[in-house]
Amino acid sequence: MGAKSLYLDNREKYKEQIRLANDIKAQEALNRGYERYKKYKLLWETLDLDEIVNKLFSNPIYTNIGQKYVITDPNSKYIIYCDNSASYFRIGNKEIPNDQKGHYLGSNLESVLNETINGKIHGTSKDKRESLSHFKMKINKKG
Repeated sequence: MGAKSLYLDNREKYKEQIRLANDIKAQEALNRGYERYKKYKLLWETLDLDEIVNKLFSNPIYTNIGQKYVITDPNSKYIIYCDNSASYFRIGNKEIPNDQKGHYLGSNLESVLNETINGKIHGTSKDKRESLSHFKMKINKKG
């Protein structure tokens, strides 16, 4: 089973667990994540989670941490955070604490903190960093 299938299966189980537990805070967090997805998905690049996981990890480990489905590998500097509310994810650099700017990466696996315009380096705005570091998950629709 590929990373995408594992994520989708886990997401449904997580949502059902939240529903059965009547966990209002967790449900509100899921709703916020889904609203973020609906609002910004047109700005986000679409990537194939299976391809990314195969590229970054030789021995992926899958874990639920709160609302996130986390994929990592002890032999890799990368970490992937999949949102359990909707089909999107971010890629992080484990060498930079996740509460610091520069932790989240673009699709080229580089920091999205700065950009070069007319040969000069400029800091990117928060909105631009967010759009460059969130990815819609490529989902193959059947039928």
